[in-house]
Amino acid sequence: MYDMGSKLRAVREQRGLTQGELARRILRSTAAVSSYEANKQIPPTDVLVSICEVLHVPITYFVEYDCNDTYSAAGLPPLQKELVDLLFQELTESENASDSLTERQIEIIRMLMLIFSSR
Repeated sequence: MYDMGSKLRAVREQRGLTQGELARRILRSTAAVSSYEANKQIPPTDVLVSICEVLHVPITYFVEYDCNDTYSAAGLPPLQKELVDLLFQELTESENASDSLTERQIEIIRMLMLIFSSR
């Protein structure tokens, strides 16, 4: 069984929000948020969109959707493509989700800037 509730709880906590704070921001009750996190209820699409906006995650974060490349790096030289792929992976991994960049992400961006500026 797909566990959207755990994903919702994890990203809400990562963002430092209580169930009540999230509920206020999406114009729902704390009980509703609790039921979403307990997988007792699936949020309606409009509510899910609001949740994603508040938590700054794409809707695909909460739905079972396997998409290999959500961007195209076609036509880039191999080193540039490798760095873009690496940065994409770093930015989309849930444990790296944050409002600020990690040291590793900053270093990858620096390398990208060097590689792209020397074209």
